[in-house]
Amino acid sequence: MRQMKRTGRGRRGVRALALLLLGGLGAAMIQATPANAAAGQAGDSLFQLPLHFSTANGEALTLERFRGEPVVITMFYGTCKAACPLTAHAITETAKALPAASRDKVRFLLVTLDPQRDTAEELRHFAKEYGLASPQFEVARTDANGVRLLAAALGIKYRQLPDGNFSHSAILTALDAQGVPQARTEHIGGADAEFVGKLAGLVR
Repeated sequence: MRQMKRTGRGRRGVRALALLLLGGLGAAMIQATPANAAAGQAGDSLFQLPLHFSTANGEALTLERFRGEPVVITMFYGTCKAACPLTAHAITETAKALPAASRDKVRFLLVTLDPQRDTAEELRHFAKEYGLASPQFEVARTDANGVRLLAAALGIKYRQLPDGNFSHSAILTALDAQGVPQARTEHIGGADAEFVGKLAGLVR
């Protein structure tokens, strides 16, 4: 994908989105135009967002940890029995489909939409159940503001239902080594060959 010159405008765009969401975005269905979904603008790095995660092992994590290597990010919730198991399968199949030389150079981050119920123990259970327990995969949680901010940046729509479950879109987004989204797919349940090809192309 064509690289573009870093601009202050891109940085301001991401920061403006952060301020908008952290200031309180109240809506039944959370939806925002992605700050940089597949835009490929260097100034739109997600690494600029004020996001703080806790992993299934209770370790602190920020997106900066992934600087220098491609990372695929998606969102899920642990009690989901529909789209989320398929999304987890798509993640593991995407990892397997990468060329052998690229496989160990790509990371995967799954962030829960339901931090209230998805404790570290529940995240560990989810990771074990769906084959995400290796170091290549991180399963994590953030606070409610972080959920809104990340979902908007990734273009993921979600809404909590009266029974506590979530209606949500399922999207995998590939960030390059600088945190800029370069590819995305809504194909779940398996590996998307086009997405895998673009992801492999981000490995340096």
